[in-house]
Amino acid sequence: MPEIRSIHDLVIGYRLPMKEPPDHRLFQARLDTPLGAMLAIASGRGLCLLEFVERRALAREIAELQRLFDTTVVPGVSEHLIAADAQLREYFEGRRKAFTVPLDAPGSPFQRSVWWRLQCIPFGRTISYAGIATELDRPGTQRAVGRANGHNRIAIIIPCHRVVRSDGRPGGYGGRLWRKRWLLHHEQTVLAGRDLAPDMPRNDRSGSLLETTSR
Repeated sequence: MPEIRSIHDLVIGYRLPMKEPPDHRLFQARLDTPLGAMLAIASGRGLCLLEFVERRALAREIAELQRLFDTTVVPGVSEHLIAADAQLREYFEGRRKAFTVPLDAPGSPFQRSVWWRLQCIPFGRTISYAGIATELDRPGTQRAVGRANGHNRIAIIIPCHRVVRSDGRPGGYGGRLWRKRWLLHHEQTVLAGRDLAPDMPRNDRSGSLLETTSR
């Protein structure tokens, strides 16, 4: 994959106020976070993708977006990308619990229903795959929920990291399990009003998660 330019480098070459990309273009930029670099892609309507750059499925997701939008992804900057960058920084600083950047996430009706339900999970809480299936009035479809969860292209903002197994184990996470644990620990720390402790072990050993509301 070619080098992804930082949004801060891209902003230097643009004059404000910026226009959103035309409908036939998708803009991409690198957003730097405490957990590593992320790739953000936006259309003129909203954020389409936010993934850690080493995610194995990233190349497939980019190709999928280009097919769905019938366009190419090019380096650029827009209000949606700048908003995503600013809101992510506030999230990691413990100053934001909900995101307001517009989203543009095409998918099947079932995928969109799962992604909508993910955005309803309270900050710092978790739910099981089976719990989401039940709330969508689709009991027994937890595996399908898991697949839809795995196809979410907008990490953190559509918080698929808040979905765990019924026994409390973390389950899968495309951004790597140590990040899933970090994000949940971070949110629970913010909720408890404790000082943020960004140093978390980077390993994939499974374990139960606190503050679980799984069903």
